[in-house]
Amino acid sequence: MYNKMRPKIEDIPDQCWNELSQNLLPEKAILHTRTTPDQLKRVYLDGYAVLELRDEHIVGYFAAWPVADGFHEVGTAWVRPDLRGHGIGRALYVQMKHLLLTQDRIIFGVTTNPVSVHLGHMMNLVSHTNWSDPVPWDLTCGRCDKYADHEKHTCPIRDTECRLRVMK
Repeated sequence: MYNKMRPKIEDIPDQCWNELSQNLLPEKAILHTRTTPDQLKRVYLDGYAVLELRDEHIVGYFAAWPVADGFHEVGTAWVRPDLRGHGIGRALYVQMKHLLLTQDRIIFGVTTNPVSVHLGHMMNLVSHTNWSDPVPWDLTCGRCDKYADHEKHTCPIRDTECRLRVMK
């Protein structure tokens, strides 16, 4: 059965991955260490991403990246700018929730994007103020590139602008 958010890989033209990678570059809220075409395609092939495909273009994408044994970080939530506000992001979050419910791992997300915080509630991602349990520190604040290591324990945006969310 065809699933709109999980089309078969052979139904996604190869140039879509390059185009998606280029579209993610200007996005400040996306961690750019995992936006190459190969990385985006691999996480999709591994079953940890959903997308919206229209006229042979990816117009929405959402991935859950394996970051350590037993841990996946939701991220790379993106909708083409001219289509934002039309329910694509909401549909991607709902589909991702169903995809991840079958996973035996801890699902979490770290974001400064208020839209992601709001939509994350649809996935049962709940704001969490303990930044080292159940998700280890090195997977949350430890990976942050906004502050030097010696500043991270007193980060001024933790729990205000920056949110840790863990799936219940």
